[in-house]
Amino acid sequence: MIKKTKGRQKREIKRIEYKKNCQIALTKRKDGLLKKANEIKSLCDAGVDLIIYSSSGKVYYYGDSSLKTIKMTLSNKQQPQGSNQFLGYIMEKMYRMDM
Repeated sequence: MIKKTKGRQKREIKRIEYKKNCQIALTKRKDGLLKKANEIKSLCDAGVDLIIYSSSGKVYYYGDSSLKTIKMTLSNKQQPQGSNQFLGYIMEKMYRMDM
């Protein structure tokens, strides 16, 4: 039997070249991420904070905490080995954001 549809086949992930298509994809995927973050928050009774940086420089934020609280929490916690470079990048971006 020959499949007529792709079903749930794995799709190749590649960079979207056209800016308009890229923004459309960002909007759709951002909405999906926000939905999943809300599900995790509701189902697991967990604190969820989500920060998305777009290629155009826009910042999207979802969460319970204020950005100041997140900064303080991240800077005070002991980080595992290897995550310091990523944490530094996130902290630098957050400090540059207007509050």
